[in-house]
Amino acid sequence: SGLHRAGTGEASSPPGPRGGGGAPTDKVQTALDLMAATLEYNQLSLEMGFSAFDHDQDGHVSLQDLAASIKELNLALVPADVVDVFRFLDKDTDGVISEAEWASGMALADPTAVLKSQGVKLPGLDAPSFAPVPEEAAARTNADVESSLLMQFEAIIQELNVSRESQKRIGESLTHVSTARNLLEADLAQARDAISELEEKLASAAATADAALSAAMRVSAEERERTDEALAERGERLQECAAREAGLLEQVAALQKGITDAKSSLESSESTLAEANAVLAAHKASSAETQAASTAEQAETLEGLRGELARERGGAEM
Repeated sequence: SGLHRAGTGEASSPPGPRGGGGAPTDKVQTALDLMAATLEYNQLSLEMGFSAFDHDQDGHVSLQDLAASIKELNLALVPADVVDVFRFLDKDTDGVISEAEWASGMALADPTAVLKSQGVKLPGLDAPSFAPVPEEAAARTNADVESSLLMQFEAIIQELNVSRESQKRIGESLTHVSTARNLLEADLAQARDAISELEEKLASAAATADAALSAAMRVSAEERERTDEALAERGERLQECAAREAGLLEQVAALQKGITDAKSSLESSESTLAEANAVLAAHKASSAETQAASTAEQAETLEGLRGELARERGGAEM
């Protein structure tokens, strides 16, 4: 911030508020006096002080800038006091302190009492109220203080540079994040459009599928009904075929029985025929013998008759 500490204590008896109706409270006045004493100690004008308190150098002093500067200066102010000071200086309540608001507010500060209370002797200020110290000791003390303050100043400058680099990196990161967020939002919008389109297609496909399923179910029901009818008709035909088959089987059984009986009868007839043939053969043989004997007898009788006839003829001739 480019500032050195003028002191860490509060003024012993801060002056009363100034500025008429816009006068600060006692705590705010004390804080303004401490801040003004710091600027006076570092021989900074109001404009230079404004720039020193403007941490991010954006042309305004924010609440964060004010709190950081007061913390670095180790001023005896609690956070509530810092907020009160910021609210007092931010006249238009736009969230930042402009350079005009800074000059207007700091013009009400009186650093004299604070500097005197810390034993600081600057041109134009009255001599301190406490007993003067020896010049040699004062010189050593002032040298030590200046060395310490210089070291603190350099450390603050380094911290400020680091802070600025960090803010730069943060700004770049925020830019990248913003770009990524915009791309993500664009992708999200496209995804939402795609999801909406897919939902419409899904609804259409679902309606088509439902219609096709209903049609298929109707066709299936009709086919099932026709199949049931065909199966019933086939069952009836099968029953008729079974009945016919049973009848045919009975007929086959009867035929087989008839064939068996016929075979038995044929065998019996063949046996009877054989017996008849044997009897006939025997009869033929007997008849042949009888006929032969009869023929022989008839021949003998005929010869006898012929002999008698001859004899009768011979007797007649005589």
